[in-house]
Formats: sequence, structure tokens, C-alpha cells
Amino acid sequence: TEIKTPELQGLVDSRADLVLIDARPESRYAQSHLPGAISVSVERMAKEMAAALPKEKDKMLVFYCGGPT
Repeated sequence: TEIKTPELQGLVDSRADLVLIDARPESRYAQSHLPGAISVSVERMAKEMAAALPKEKDKMLVFYCGGPT
């Protein structure tokens, strides 16, 4: 399900139990990322699959990237 920026802001503000995942390349994550986000690039996900995801399976996962391309 796609969510918009205001909805994500609401989740963060309400301290929802979620994991914020930056799906951009690790070099872009190193330059800048949203506070609290972890890096799980598309390349890493393709190699490691579910092992790349957080161990906690009861949390909402919210992925973000650099855009539709």
C-alpha cells in the first residue's frame, strides 16, 4: 500500500510501531536519510531476500526510495 508524506509524518509523530526502510543505494543512504531509517537497498534485498529485513515481524515496514524510477 502506498502512503503519502503527510500520512508517514502522522505515523512518525504518533510514534507508531514501524520500521522505516531506505531502499536507495547505500551510498545515497550514507549521504542523507530520514531520521531513524535503516538501509536495505534494492540490491541487498535482491541478494538476501527476507534475511535483509528486520527480525521483528510484528512491526509495520515503510519503505521509501528516490522516486518512481
